[in-house]
Amino acid sequence: MEIIRNYTREAGVRDLERQIEKVFRVIARDYLEGKEVKEISVENLDYYLGACRYKEYTEQIIKQAQEKGTAIGLAYTSVGGSIMLIECRY
Repeated sequence: MEIIRNYTREAGVRDLERQIEKVFRVIARDYLEGKEVKEISVENLDYYLGACRYKEYTEQIIKQAQEKGTAIGLAYTSVGGSIMLIECRY
């Protein structure tokens, strides 16, 4: 779930597959270099994938969506999707 929330922003699973493959490439490289292979956990995910790409954006969306009269929508196109905040004011 941490990879999905903070490292991918695609409607499908193609980017998720890329991120998982990246983790396994780092593990394979460490093994071949004779380094100790670390256990994969939320705490050391940045070692495998680098800094979170979307964490701040996700937290901002969640905070705004909790406001009264706001809902989360998804715009879907042939090249991907985007999260939209839909506000209803009266």
